[in-house]
Amino acid sequence: MFKMPKGKYDDKTKLVDGLRIVAQRFETDENEMYYILSDGSEVYEKTVSLLLEKPKVKLPKSVAEYLEKCKGEGLKLGLAVIEDCPFDVFKYLLNNMETFVRAWLDGYDIEKEKLYTAKLKLTDEYLAYDNDNVEYYFTDEEMASKFTEEEFKKMKFWDNPAFKVEEAH
Repeated sequence: MFKMPKGKYDDKTKLVDGLRIVAQRFETDENEMYYILSDGSEVYEKTVSLLLEKPKVKLPKSVAEYLEKCKGEGLKLGLAVIEDCPFDVFKYLLNNMETFVRAWLDGYDIEKEKLYTAKLKLTDEYLAYDNDNVEYYFTDEEMASKFTEEEFKKMKFWDNPAFKVEEAH
């Protein structure tokens, strides 16, 4: 008795542009599995692999802003990687070119920036910020404010020996 083969993709398979697999059929003459997609098209199993949704890569905020600036100016990908770019973006591209290209082609998410606290070594008190009064003050660890590396560098706390900067929990 002939057993109907089962394709390796199903209706839960994530495809690009919101496409879905709605049915499949096996063509015995060609020994090939076909998939019917939500847009009505019918494709070979090999073609489905090209339509699989790729997970988005994560980019640092500055690199994402540079990518969007380049696209907004109509630059092609090849020019974007050799164009004058900020030094932090240049450093990123040196070690992460493939990630940048994937982001350009498939989209990206922005990495969540790490947050830090600063403890004044002399008193063991933590830096905090009062939004209402727009002022900084020192307090216990529980009330400490969390800042990005960039914010601490602007405040001159990042490499300041008077403070111990730690990643926030």
